[in-house]
Amino acid sequence: MERKYTGAAINAKAYLSYSRQDLDVAQRLVADLSKQSVEVWVDFEDIPASADWQAEINAGIDSADAFIIMVSQNSLTSNTVNREIDYARSVNKRIIPILVGDIDETNLLTRAGGRSFDRQSDPTDLTAGFRNWQTFKRMQIVSMRVQDDYEAGFRTLMNGLASDLDYIQQHTRLLVRAREWDRQNRDTSYLLRGTELESARTWLSSAAEKQPTPTTLHSEYINQSNQYKVAQLAELERQRAARVRTLAFIILGMVLIVAVIVSIISLSNASALSNAAATSDANAAAAIFAQGEALTQAGVAATAQGAAEINATLAFVAQGEALMQATTAVAAQRDAENQRDSGVCGTGGSVDASDNRSCRTARRRESSDYRSRGAIHQ
Repeated sequence: MERKYTGAAINAKAYLSYSRQDLDVAQRLVADLSKQSVEVWVDFEDIPASADWQAEINAGIDSADAFIIMVSQNSLTSNTVNREIDYARSVNKRIIPILVGDIDETNLLTRAGGRSFDRQSDPTDLTAGFRNWQTFKRMQIVSMRVQDDYEAGFRTLMNGLASDLDYIQQHTRLLVRAREWDRQNRDTSYLLRGTELESARTWLSSAAEKQPTPTTLHSEYINQSNQYKVAQLAELERQRAARVRTLAFIILGMVLIVAVIVSIISLSNASALSNAAATSDANAAAAIFAQGEALTQAGVAATAQGAAEINATLAFVAQGEALMQATTAVAAQRDAENQRDSGVCGTGGSVDASDNRSCRTARRRESSDYRSRGAIHQ
C-alpha cells in the first residue's frame, strides 16, 4: 500500500552515509528526521576503519529501512562512502540519494592518486564513485544544496521514506533475520516458523513487482524455512504413524495377552469341570451302587416275605388238611355211633317206642354237641 508523507511521524529507520566534509548538513538532516520519529543510524565520530567497525556499519545498513546517501564531490571520492553504497546495493536496500553539492564528473574520472577523504588512495574507489554517480542520476535524486529549497527537498525525502513502508520494513526484518541465520552457519533454530513464515512467504510472493527486490539471501532463508517446516511436518507425520503402529502393536499384544489369559482360565475351568464331572460320576456310581444294594436288600426281604407267605399258606393248607382229617374222623365216628345206635335203638324188637324216642333224642344231642365242637375248633 502506497504511503505519502503527511507531516506525521512515520516510525522508520534510516542509515545516513556522508562525507566528513559535509558534517554540518548531516547534523541538520539528522535532527529534522528525528523530529519525524525517523531513527537514524549515523557515525558522527571519526573512527578508524577496522574489521569490527565495518561489521557494525554493515549491520547498521541491514537494519535500516532506507539508505540515505548525501551525494557530493566529497562523498563520491570517499572510499568509505563508496563501500557503504556498494554494500547497500548488494543487500537491495532502498537507496535515497540527496544532492548536497555540485558534482564535477571530469574530476571523478581524472582524479587518481593523491589524498582521499578517508586517508586512503585507491583508483578503483574513485572509479566506483563515478559509477555510483551515474546510477544516482538515473534515480529520483533529492536536491538539497545550499541554493535549493531545503524544506521542499525534505518533504520529498520523507515521501521516499514513507512510500510502501510496510513492504520495506518487512524487507528489513527478513534481511536481519536471514543475516543472523547465515552468521550462525544456517542453524535451523534461526529459521522462520508459524505466522512469521506464512507472512514471509506472502511477502516474497508479492515482491515480484516491488522495489527493492528481495536478495538471494532473502529467498534462501524463506525457502529453507518452508522446507524445514515441510520436513518437520513429514517427521511429525512419521512419528505419528510410528506412534500409531506402536499403539497397534501394544493393543495387539494386550489382545494376545487377554486371549492367553482367557485360554488359561478356560483350561482351568475345563479341568475344574472335568474334576467335578469325575467327582460327580464317582458320586453317581456310589449312589447307583447304594441303590443296587438297597434293591438287593429289598429283593431279599421280598423273597423272605414270599417264603413266609408260602410257609403260612402251607401251614394253612396243612391246617385245612388236619381239619378235613378231623372232620372225616368225626364223620366216621358219627357213622360208627349211628350204626351202633341203630343197632341199639332201632334193631331188636324188645325196645319199645319210648325207648326209641329216647335213643333218637340222645343222638340228636350228641350230633348237636359235635357241631358245636367243630365250630369252636374252626
